[in-house]
Amino acid sequence: MVTKVADPDNQVQIRLPIRTKSPLISVHLKGDAMQFEYGGIKDALTLSFMRTIRVPDNRRDINSLPPSLGRFQPMLVQVGISITYSSISATTDVLESITCDYAKQVPIEVAEKSGIFFTMYQREAMWIDFKARLPFAIRIFVGGINAVSGFPMKLGEEELRKQAAKRERGESIQDYMVVPGQRWLDGIVCNDGEIRQFVAQPKGSGFSVEAQITGKDTIRGIQVEIIPIRCEFPKKMEVRYKDHQHREISRKIDLVAEGLGLSSTWKDLKTTLAREFDIPVGKQVLYPRVAWNHYLPISDDLEISKYYFKPDFVLGLSYDPRDAVPPRSVAGGMADYETAGTPSSITIKQTIEPDRNPADSWNKSAAIQFHVHILDTATFAAVTGQPVREPPISARTYAEHDSPFFSIWGEEPTGIKGSFDNVKSIAELEEARAKAEGTQYVEEESLAFIVRT
Repeated sequence: MVTKVADPDNQVQIRLPIRTKSPLISVHLKGDAMQFEYGGIKDALTLSFMRTIRVPDNRRDINSLPPSLGRFQPMLVQVGISITYSSISATTDVLESITCDYAKQVPIEVAEKSGIFFTMYQREAMWIDFKARLPFAIRIFVGGINAVSGFPMKLGEEELRKQAAKRERGESIQDYMVVPGQRWLDGIVCNDGEIRQFVAQPKGSGFSVEAQITGKDTIRGIQVEIIPIRCEFPKKMEVRYKDHQHREISRKIDLVAEGLGLSSTWKDLKTTLAREFDIPVGKQVLYPRVAWNHYLPISDDLEISKYYFKPDFVLGLSYDPRDAVPPRSVAGGMADYETAGTPSSITIKQTIEPDRNPADSWNKSAAIQFHVHILDTATFAAVTGQPVREPPISARTYAEHDSPFFSIWGEEPTGIKGSFDNVKSIAELEEARAKAEGTQYVEEESLAFIVRT
């Protein structure tokens, strides 16, 4: 059975040059991660580019998930993103606006596109980690080719025909990921439940996904589009209060009738609740009664219209701050929320989670896009003046030390896959090149890994 997903036809199509600023999203580089502030939440979305081993590339193996070997360290091409670092002498993070502009040192094509950059060895691979406290739709492109659908940024007549044909067959045309839900992406979606790893190859090798699909290798790198959930002012809100005798009182508050509007804050709502429940404003503690929203702060000065409300949102009201934290059975745990060229390479197991939100849930006008450039180690060292990290161990060494790969329990096919039928892996391309040159090609051996769930 094909999973029904939201129809993405009315969503934003990326246009070059990529828009790096949004009226509602702020981007911070915090340590080795990118944080996106939205809806009053500083870490509404966190993206990390993770190092991992490059698993054997052959026709036989579909590998389990390789391990994390730490984060790549992203650098800014140009100033435009604030940088947060942990102060050695302070207990809190320090937000600093600094001038770390590499635009004059990086290759001109990188400077023109701006964004972030880091370096990769050809013997390693990358995966992108997502952590979200608010819903976002995320599109990942490799050299301008959508990693989920296999279509270019700008759909031509052929892509539109293919998309229409998939829709007629009842197949998913979802070309993005939804967080929370999708916890990471390991590469391009070559098949339902199968991903080819993100790896790096030299410029002009002809091995990139972009070169194989378009015949050109001009955009290169990775492009990321972030579309936030739409935050809207609710006309009505259910409020529940448990009094001193542990009786639960529920009220449906008509916010519009109470004179509250787009610019109203949570403190303004407290004034209304003071009349309704006879609790002084200064004694009220508000919290979400819905598990998913539990860790989203409700601050007096935050405008209500900038808060994301799930359809089943219920506002909890407490008189005593010691009663403010809802019971575990209501709140849920954090586990509820946690969740160079880029060629098509090694196949591993992973699925793309379907979007179950209405198509109009996403705030397209607030979308943000940026480039991720992969530099070779020599260029990176010359640009930054910093030493390059040691290369990771090989897959063979990892296996010889009985180190584990991982599988996800209960992961099922979702019907979401890309049009990558004509995209070959590096091994297939190298084999074809060796045949054309009359040389012998030696296929990589399969390796036995311990798999943990």
